Amino acid sequence: MALCEKHGRFFRDNEFCGACWAAGSLAKKVESKATASKPSGLKRLKDKAQALHSKKIKAIYCKEKFTNCWTCGKPVLTKGTSVVNTIHCGHYFPKGTYWELAYLLENSGLQCYDCNCNNQGVIPAMRIKLVSIFGESVISKLDKLADKFINEKRAGIKKSQPPEMWLIGQIELLKMELKSNK
Repeated sequence: MALCEKHGRFFRDNEFCGACWAAGSLAKKVESKATASKPSGLKRLKDKAQALHSKKIKAIYCKEKFTNCWTCGKPVLTKGTSVVNTIHCGHYFPKGTYWELAYLLENSGLQCYDCNCNNQGVIPAMRIKLVSIFGESVISKLDKLADKFINEKRAGIKKSQPPEMWLIGQIELLKMELKSNK
């Protein structure tokens, strides 16, 4: 048997001191926490804007304890702590691709977790519901805005990510809209 000089403990020849291992493990854990990346400023702004937009959409359409998913019709809780069991703010044009349209009322609706996250928003069904609420002319204008945005992105006029100042402006607009709806 060998003796650990640092801790004074015995251990087998082909092993090492448990206290040394624990200390090394703790050091690695501390180091990994110190180097863990925090969300970028842009991600924090996008998350804040989306949270406010979701709150706005739910304030408009969620008046009862349960509401129906716009794409599959399943009843879903309007409030709760579970991401899977509560209603989501889904987008007709995905907010990651069409960031300029992400916070438009006409581009958003209520969806269950499955439709929004697992089925990529079920876009055809979402369009039908949006047309029934806003009318064909409004959704056609939204389609044209989306086409224009994509063409500007392809031409290099628009970036693939929103500018931070644009997001800050959207956050302020969403805050004002939420205050005025109370």
